[in-house]
Amino acid sequence: MKYWSLLVTVFITSSVALAQKSQLINSRELIEHGTQLHDSGEYKKAIAIYDQIDRNDTNYAWSVYEKALSCSADSQYNEAIKYCEEGLSLHSDNDHEAELYNQYGSVLNAVGQSEKSLTIFDSAIVKYPSFSLLYFNKGITYVTMDRYKEAEELFKQTLIINPYMYSAHFYLGISALHQGKIVQAYLSFIGYLLITPEGKYSSKAIKLLDEIANAKDEILEYKNKRTEAPDDNYGLVEEVVLAKIALEKEYKPLLSLDDAIPRQIQVIFEKLERKDEDNDFWSQYYLPFYKKVFNENRFEFFVNWIFENVKIKPIQDFNRKNKKEMEAFVNEVSAYFNLIRSTRQLKFSKRQGETNRYLFDQGKLLGKGKVSVDGKFLTGPWTFYFPEGNLSATGQFTNDGKRDGFWTYYYHDGALKASENYKNGKLDGEAIKYYKNGLQSSHQFFVQDQNEGNYTSYYQNGAPYMSVNYKNGKAEGEKKEFYNNGSISRISHFAGSRLEGPSILYYKNGSIKEKSNYQKDALEGSYQSLNENGTVAAEGSFVKGKGEGEWKYYYESGKLKSKCVYKGDKREGNFEEFYETGELKAIYPYEKGTLNGECIYYDKDQRIFGKLVYARDVLQSAGYFDKLGKQIGFARRNNDLISLDAYNAEGYKTSHLNYDAKGNLTGLCTYYYPSGKISQTEEYRDGKINGSSISYYRNGQKKSEVTMVDGKEDGYYTGYFLNGQKQSEGWYRNAEAEGHWISYDELGNVTTKTYYIDGEIGGYKEEFSPNGKKTFEGHYSNGWLESLTQYDTSGQILVVNRFPRGSGKYTLLYPNGNRMVESHFVYGDFDGAYTSYYFDGTIESVQFFRSGLQDSIYHSYSYGGKTNTIGHFDKGKKTGEWKYFDEDGNLSNQAVYNFDMIDGLSTYYFENGKKDIEIHYKDDHRHGSTVRLDPDGSVAYAVRYDEDVPKAYNYQDTKGNFVPEILIPSDSCQFKTYFPNGKMARQCTYVDDKLSGLDILYYPNGQVRYRDSTVFGIDEGPRMEYFPNGKIRKDYFYLHDNNHGICREFSENGIIQKEFAYWNGALHGTTKYFKTNGQLKQTRHYYYGKLLFVKNEN
Repeated sequence: MKYWSLLVTVFITSSVALAQKSQLINSRELIEHGTQLHDSGEYKKAIAIYDQIDRNDTNYAWSVYEKALSCSADSQYNEAIKYCEEGLSLHSDNDHEAELYNQYGSVLNAVGQSEKSLTIFDSAIVKYPSFSLLYFNKGITYVTMDRYKEAEELFKQTLIINPYMYSAHFYLGISALHQGKIVQAYLSFIGYLLITPEGKYSSKAIKLLDEIANAKDEILEYKNKRTEAPDDNYGLVEEVVLAKIALEKEYKPLLSLDDAIPRQIQVIFEKLERKDEDNDFWSQYYLPFYKKVFNENRFEFFVNWIFENVKIKPIQDFNRKNKKEMEAFVNEVSAYFNLIRSTRQLKFSKRQGETNRYLFDQGKLLGKGKVSVDGKFLTGPWTFYFPEGNLSATGQFTNDGKRDGFWTYYYHDGALKASENYKNGKLDGEAIKYYKNGLQSSHQFFVQDQNEGNYTSYYQNGAPYMSVNYKNGKAEGEKKEFYNNGSISRISHFAGSRLEGPSILYYKNGSIKEKSNYQKDALEGSYQSLNENGTVAAEGSFVKGKGEGEWKYYYESGKLKSKCVYKGDKREGNFEEFYETGELKAIYPYEKGTLNGECIYYDKDQRIFGKLVYARDVLQSAGYFDKLGKQIGFARRNNDLISLDAYNAEGYKTSHLNYDAKGNLTGLCTYYYPSGKISQTEEYRDGKINGSSISYYRNGQKKSEVTMVDGKEDGYYTGYFLNGQKQSEGWYRNAEAEGHWISYDELGNVTTKTYYIDGEIGGYKEEFSPNGKKTFEGHYSNGWLESLTQYDTSGQILVVNRFPRGSGKYTLLYPNGNRMVESHFVYGDFDGAYTSYYFDGTIESVQFFRSGLQDSIYHSYSYGGKTNTIGHFDKGKKTGEWKYFDEDGNLSNQAVYNFDMIDGLSTYYFENGKKDIEIHYKDDHRHGSTVRLDPDGSVAYAVRYDEDVPKAYNYQDTKGNFVPEILIPSDSCQFKTYFPNGKMARQCTYVDDKLSGLDILYYPNGQVRYRDSTVFGIDEGPRMEYFPNGKIRKDYFYLHDNNHGICREFSENGIIQKEFAYWNGALHGTTKYFKTNGQLKQTRHYYYGKLLFVKNEN
């Protein structure tokens, strides 16, 4: 995936550091624990558990829903509303959206916002038309508003969708009762008890049944206040009930259990008539079952079941004695209501004839369609749903239950997920899969369930991932694989799904990475890997997938690095290593793939400095020697262990190592700087790092620490700056970043917070300025940037860039609304012109991208229009000559780049154009001579480097000839050079190959040119530069290698010319420019590296 620094040319900084270490969590387990606490009534504890789940977590939406639920249960209604609104606004696919809508509407109703509650329920029902809770709680809102007629319709709709929404039966009865529908209410309360005798409203239902049965005043009041009279059927029965005729002694009850409720139930079942053409809900919904049970003389089972939860001995005894019969009765109840649920047909007479039925799995809605007569197969057209009722798939089945024709599948939010074609149960025809952003993830064709023709898959940003052809289900011909920017990563060939023929791997910039050949899925013939610059990295041959013959390995320069011979994929004979300059470096004797014999190590002068003896890959002894051949270290295996100190070619101890009986590294191994200070410690077990791995700076401060498992990072990582401040921290799991990672600046301020899932950025990446203000917030999905929000200095949103499909316009703004950056995203990468501007619209820089790689010219400008930097990129790498200028337009440095590395001479200049320093580079490392000159052309010193390590220095004598080289020992060196006139030119100290301590450079007249203080190569403290007359030229202060605080520049006569305000390397605050007489000419105001406005003084 591609991770972009959100602002290529804008300085990104930090905020206040977090003191607490983040912890990796199992969010599912936390939520399950929270729900247990909720169910036990410990709502605040549950909320505290949910608070541990970060917004980046894949289960965050779920946790927000549960938190809203617990807040509501704890009467924290405003908090519940807040969490509902947050949950409904989340980017991710929210499987709990319907539940959040339901909770949101319910809480709004609870706080008196009933009208808004109804609006929320209406919008939710449109999206989730089969989610019965929405209808039920909308009905509850109407009940709260005393709008019982409207509530009644909602509860009816709820029960048609889901008869097992128990409370809907009870509240349908309540709604009916408040409208004076006495008998209908009685039927609903009975229905509630029939469905759930032990339900939470069972006591209330029984109480209301009793009040109706005994014609209590409250019931009569409902009757007297009603506005609509019942029809004759209900009216007659109501008169009988309220007259309490069934309670008279003359009335003969069918049950030995003599109670008002069963008596009135009996009389209702006796008297109430049901007609097929009747559209009355209660007559069609409840009465068919009630009448059937009554007419079949099973009234006793009915009554004893609905009062199952009433602890009366006769009832308990009956149910116990008739356990099997009661189970059969309950099953019959379920069958009746299951039919309603599966048909959603109110009319009793039409239910059995409904051929299109709803299908459920463990009580959750699955789909709708026809089922074969024997119930074994799904047949004909079917529509499938998520449990909340939103569409999940559509398609058709044959008469014997096989998929047939065109099928479509959908994500939870309704976005198309896939489309397929079937013929008699087998994939046949076009099949397309989609990402949630609407772009295709794959496109292929099938014939009789086998791939046929072209198969192409895509990245989430729309770029092709892979393309191959199939024949009879097997890969055939050329296969192309791509990087996420659309460039080819590999071309290979297949025959019958086996690799056959040439295979070429490419770097992202298009250059070849590897060339090989396959026969029957095994490597065969010549093999070559190449560096990105085109030079060969390795070459050899394979026979039937095994290395065979001579293999050679090379440095990036093309020089031979090592060579060996393979027989049957095993090294045989001497494996030889070489220095890049061609000298022999080491010899390792192999027999059948194992080290066996004496390994010899040479320095560049071909003196032996090490001899290690192995027996079948197990180290037996080790000896090390100085330049004169004197032994400086020796170790021999003692039983199952050998412990040794290893030395390098210069005679410095590099490590202390322990090997077990199998030749594996074991225990604590320690590595050293030349001075003898520890550079790293690692704990080994069975030859792999298992335990703590800690690295150190030369000053003894920790550089990093992490827990390792089998050689991979697996635990908490902390990186540090040289000053001891944290640089970054976060978790690794199996060598991949996981969870929160935080980066800091040298002063301890947070610069970025990034969340990783399996090594990819998932969720949010935030960037901060040192004052703690958020500057950017990017939202990522599987490593792809989906949106980028930029904030101003007060924390207000400036602009939001959205890239739902990996492409779009990229814009950043200044607080005044002027453009800061303009570019475009294509396939998740910058593509085309990338232009940054100053606050007033003048150009700051111009560069170009091609498929995410910087390409073509790069030109930046100082404020005012003078060139600052000019150079050229080729496929993402700096190439050719680059020139850098000061803000006055004077050339300050020029260097030649090759594949993004300085290669050759880099020259720094004085303001008058004369040379200051000449440095020779190789592969971005100082290599060869570095010469420092005085403004008059005199040589101050010359240092010879070997791959960035200072090896020797010299200077010119009185005749202008260079004195013999003076070696620079790696542990420490007092460095002193002189001008030809005999005066001191430079004095400094090197420790562990790094400049450390006071560094003073002089003019030939003896005056100090600059005075600097470093700590192992890091500038620390004041750096003063002077004119030859002794006047201060520059007064700068460095904090941890960065300009910090007020820095000033003066003219040769001592008058101030410039004053800069820095914060940790970035201009921040007011910068002042003065006239030659010292009067203020101009002020520039910066905000952590960005120029916000300029004021010209009179």
